[in-house]
Amino acid sequence: MKIKQKRVSKKIIIIGLIAALIVGMAAYIVYAQSNTDDKKARKPITYSGPSEQDKKDAADNKANVAKRQEIEQQAKQETSSSKKQVSPVITNANQNGQQVTVTGYVSGVFEDGGTCTLVASKDGTSFTRTSKGFADATTTSCSPFFIDRSAFSEPGSWTVKISYSSSNAEGTSQTRAIEIQ
Repeated sequence: MKIKQKRVSKKIIIIGLIAALIVGMAAYIVYAQSNTDDKKARKPITYSGPSEQDKKDAADNKANVAKRQEIEQQAKQETSSSKKQVSPVITNANQNGQQVTVTGYVSGVFEDGGTCTLVASKDGTSFTRTSKGFADATTTSCSPFFIDRSAFSEPGSWTVKISYSSSNAEGTSQTRAIEIQ
């Protein structure tokens, strides 16, 4: 019995060698390119300290940081010192026997802890009373002002107004007339 041997053609061998040669050349090019990029990216290490340009850049950066912090601080102070302008509203001002009651709220702010100040005046005579503001549904209400009739020096037409002040807001109402008996 005779075993047949297959012969590999010369063409296939040549094509295989060419393909191997191309793959080898491509691998070499990639390797050489990556080494060149690494060398370009690396700077030699110097141990002589920062250059004059490095020192100048650092000083400029430090000055810019200080300037930015100063501007931010000024903006913060301006924001904190400028209060929102609000409009207190007098909802009731009347006398019932020997007691005068004035109520109101502050439109445009919703907070606890502000101070409501009532000023009553007539013909150059005036007096003040204060109460606390408190958050009430959607506004800030002033605790009612209950004033004894004796605080009003004489009967007649008096005007009252309410001002409001807190760390966030301030404002004054329009005046309202009240007839004192």
